[in-house]
Amino acid sequence: MRPGRTASIALLMLLMTLGAVRPARADLTAFVGNNASPSNRLVRGVAVGFSLLVIGFEFEFSDTRADAAADAPGLKTGMANLLVQTPFGISGLQFYATAGAGLYKEEGGAIGDYGLDANDSCAMTVEFGNGALGVVHMSRSATGRENDLDLTIHGEKGALKIWSNTTDSTLSACLGPDIETQTWKVLDCPPTPRNADRFVLALLSGVNGQPDFRHAAQVQTLLDLAIRSDAQGRMLTVD
Repeated sequence: MRPGRTASIALLMLLMTLGAVRPARADLTAFVGNNASPSNRLVRGVAVGFSLLVIGFEFEFSDTRADAAADAPGLKTGMANLLVQTPFGISGLQFYATAGAGLYKEEGGAIGDYGLDANDSCAMTVEFGNGALGVVHMSRSATGRENDLDLTIHGEKGALKIWSNTTDSTLSACLGPDIETQTWKVLDCPPTPRNADRFVLALLSGVNGQPDFRHAAQVQTLLDLAIRSDAQGRMLTVD
């Protein structure tokens, strides 16, 4: 094929491609709504989006008014998304991938006199169905502890202790003759996937792992009961 003909074909293909390119599209949306938790408050916001041939962008901002009578703070949220899409449809479908990030900020960082932060400390006394007693203590101000989790179970025939942090974990036991000398020994355990690994495996396999959202809802139920128990000054039964 001659060079002149090759150049002509390339120029024709370029013109056809440019002719098929869709113009940039943009939209602006203002919205008004209601935030019902913990009290009914007015929400106002705006969303802006635009897309080119293969790239699109969207930004959303909302502002919830404070309710001083209900100790409900104002809340500002923002969300930004970037998407990359195929420049044309395939069998009537247009595929895309998206990634985004969001942020929020409570007005004043407090509800009344209470600063919004991780709980400083919490202590709970629990009683199991078989009559065994337990103590749950959470603290973010314990010296020498950054983000640790300790679980110790004491029984008539021995005791087990699990310790973990963000990077490591151990299982220790005090069993048999070691009970008389209160000697703890670290046990060999197979590698255990962390929650982030379990989440990825669940996405790839399509099978829910543990802990799942139902387990999280059950934990939240226990936390709500603990708050109610403290407010009422009595023990409450877990259904």
